Amino acid sequence: LEVIYLSGDHAFRVQVRYERHPDQPVVEDIERFLAAYSILPGPVGPRAPPPVTPDDEGVGWRLHKGIYENVIRQVVITPSPGWRPLVGAELAQEDPSAEIGLTHIETSTRILLSFTRMSGARLAARVESMRVQSLRLMECTATEERLPVQVLGRAVQLRRCVHSRLPAQDYWHAVFLEGSTLVEVLVTFASGLRAQARTLLSEGLQGIGWMTASRVQELEPRVQ
Repeated sequence: LEVIYLSGDHAFRVQVRYERHPDQPVVEDIERFLAAYSILPGPVGPRAPPPVTPDDEGVGWRLHKGIYENVIRQVVITPSPGWRPLVGAELAQEDPSAEIGLTHIETSTRILLSFTRMSGARLAARVESMRVQSLRLMECTATEERLPVQVLGRAVQLRRCVHSRLPAQDYWHAVFLEGSTLVEVLVTFASGLRAQARTLLSEGLQGIGWMTASRVQELEPRVQ
């Protein structure tokens, strides 16, 4: 659910995301939430400075001077201009299963990656099963619209998905095998930005890469 406020030649968007539960009506809660927002009189001031993700660290990862490194997944994020990593509680709020996250500061486009170790036979069939299961959990239906991108050096076809409760939000999803690890990619952005999607995602994804073996060995003792 979203509401657009207009003030002069500016538009302000307020989005509400919620989990739908039949036994827990949320209309009154949403109305109270939206009532807290209003447009103040007077001219619109200068844009606030962009948020910066502060240095942080957890088990197996750290964020230092804007560079995110994860020794468990051996992934490094060197954000492109206009992007910043999502870590800790902020990443968990977006998706509790995501291990790698990145957001575009101006448009709030999100790129989320999760990893699952696979073993046994018929991995290709299990990958497709995981894709279908993920879409079901997200309440999304896949379309035939595809977007070719590069993820961690791999050519990947993101598939556009339609969310059952958030039609104004675009979801693009893919799963692929990297060795014996299933990598799941989820991208979300406002539907009105679809024309910019290819450029935005190219910029964001090029900042995600693999750590070198020597860097993993150097950093690992510090983040255990």
